[in-house]
Amino acid sequence: MSSRYLEWKYRDVQPEEKRELTKQEKRRNWWHYHKFHVLIGAVLLFIALDLARSALHIGETLPDLSVAYVGAAPLPAECVTAVEETFASFATDANGDGTVKVTLLQYPEGSPENTAAAAEQGAASVALVADLESCDSYLFLLEDPLSFEKKYEILRMKENAPDCYPWTACPKLAALSLGGFREETLGVTFSGENSELLSGLYVARRKFENGREAAHMDACDLFWQTLTEGATKP
Repeated sequence: MSSRYLEWKYRDVQPEEKRELTKQEKRRNWWHYHKFHVLIGAVLLFIALDLARSALHIGETLPDLSVAYVGAAPLPAECVTAVEETFASFATDANGDGTVKVTLLQYPEGSPENTAAAAEQGAASVALVADLESCDSYLFLLEDPLSFEKKYEILRMKENAPDCYPWTACPKLAALSLGGFREETLGVTFSGENSELLSGLYVARRKFENGREAAHMDACDLFWQTLTEGATKP
């Protein structure tokens, strides 16, 4: 009964004809349902491209050689820059990219006074081990070469001692004018001469065994000879 009533009630109602959407309406409709998928895909693509760029070092100037600093406290930024620029003047364009670049990598091993410092020291220790395993650094700037060698057994030896030189015993290094530094820590300003910070360090190079070696070994050996030319041990 109800169905006949409905048929009678809607007897004059005509079904709405389907209208073909315009191209603009189709695009708007598609974007309405797929915009989040597109945005997520764009973000993932950006991340993938950034990771690929980092892995392939696209757009970067790669160092011709790396130097590892191991000491109680990190060197100030001005000191790091001065060392990198000065060492670059002693090095050669080993990778052939038209630019001479030396990178100073810092691995501070001081006694941590708080949780944050302990975490930083732990990260530095892990990074140093990775550096040694991958043969990244050829040259080392060390506060205590004997303790470093006892811990890692990685330095070249001579007469049962690390074959290294004090910074001040290398004529080219001792004669350098490296400018000064200025840092503020916990509201206290520290300043001084970069040469004074470096004067207590030793320069050393690592040994290579079982066929392992650093990249551009010839250039690294030449760099060491240039840096320590005329050096004498105390």
